[in-house]
Amino acid sequence: FLVNDIGIGWEDQNGAPDWMREICPDVIEHFDRFPYFSEIPVFDGFSRPLPIQTTNYAAQSVCTMKIVKSIAASVQARLYLHASSHLGAIVHGQPIPWDDDVKLWMDNKKKNEFLGICDLFGNDVPILASPEIVRLHCEDGRNALKVWLQVEGIKNDAK
Repeated sequence: FLVNDIGIGWEDQNGAPDWMREICPDVIEHFDRFPYFSEIPVFDGFSRPLPIQTTNYAAQSVCTMKIVKSIAASVQARLYLHASSHLGAIVHGQPIPWDDDVKLWMDNKKKNEFLGICDLFGNDVPILASPEIVRLHCEDGRNALKVWLQVEGIKNDAK
C-alpha cells in the first residue's frame, strides 16, 4: 500500500494563513520547521483517508491551546487535556486527526471564571479582526470545556 503524491507543508504554497501568522507566530515557526502533510493522505485503492492531520489543522489546534492558555492564566487556572484531545496526545502525539476542537478540564471554580471571560462576548471571543475575523468559541460541556477557533468564512465541524 502506497501513498502517492502527498505534499508536506501548508495547504497554500504561500504558507500559513495570514490570521495565524498574526496571532501565533511561534506556532507557525514550529510547523515551518516540522511540517505535517499539506493534505490528508489516502492509501492507493482505499477510499478512506489516513487519520493524520494537515499542517494547517494541527497548527490551528496548537494556536487554539496557546490562546486558551493565556485566558486560563488570567484566572490562574491549570489546564488539562480531556477526552479526545487527551487521547490524541497519547495515541497520535498530536491533536486527534478528525477532531477540530480542543477539550479541556480545569478546576470547576476556575472553569466558571474562564467561562465568565467568554460570556463577556457571548461565548464568542473576538481574537483578531484583520486580515480575517477570528473568534474563540467556548462551550461548557458536561464535565469539560470545548473550545475552538472559528475563522469567518471557513467551515468548522466543532458544533
